[in-house]
Amino acid sequence: MYEMSVEEVKRYKVLQEVKEEIKTEASEIRRLKESRTRRHRDKDIPLWKVESDIASHRNNVRHKHIAYCEFRGKERSQIEMPRIDNKPYERLIKKYKDKWTEEIYGDRPKDLTILLVKQAQLRHMRRTVEQFDSA
Repeated sequence: MYEMSVEEVKRYKVLQEVKEEIKTEASEIRRLKESRTRRHRDKDIPLWKVESDIASHRNNVRHKHIAYCEFRGKERSQIEMPRIDNKPYERLIKKYKDKWTEEIYGDRPKDLTILLVKQAQLRHMRRTVEQFDSA
């Protein structure tokens, strides 16, 4: 049986929390979309405000999802293929990944942290391949 290190447990917990955040925000988008119709919307909330909230949540979910997938070791081409005029905001993606790295590895030197993240991604990919091969 595979024993998980303390850092792998932290990584697992952080990624589970991120996954839940993405799901929560996605359900908020669905709720807001339903509230666009007059009968579901509060009369004192203008439609432009609802549309603005939807766009804001969509943007956050998109970038958080990209960061989450890359953090787990996926290539960008496996996540999305955006149009030329719709590139993701790289600073926001990096901010999310840095935040999660800090939560998992703490105040370690940046080079060591990058190495540990890469190792964790490789271990995750190997386990995935092993599970696929054994099925």
